[in-house]
Amino acid sequence: MRWLRRPEPTFGRGPLFDVVFQGRVWYLPDMSQAAIESRPSPQSLIGTWRRFGEIGPVYEIVGVGTTSSAGDPAMRVRVVETNEEVDYRLKDLLDDPIEG
Repeated sequence: MRWLRRPEPTFGRGPLFDVVFQGRVWYLPDMSQAAIESRPSPQSLIGTWRRFGEIGPVYEIVGVGTTSSAGDPAMRVRVVETNEEVDYRLKDLLDDPIEG
């Protein structure tokens, strides 16, 4: 499934998203606010495990990281294979698959 943003407002309700699912196109209202509200809090992610992409190494989320100069929040993660701890952008982390 992939989301395609439509720039023009429809029926005065704001922009739509085209959702392509199983070869069919569905038009849904802008759900950006709902998506924001459904995001897990950074604190609730601590102690969980994810994987960098589909086949990348596993990592454990160990704490809240620093916010970048661009304003992107980060989480502190420990890469299991190397035991290395690094800050990882929260936005990217939420795209990674949950492990275990």
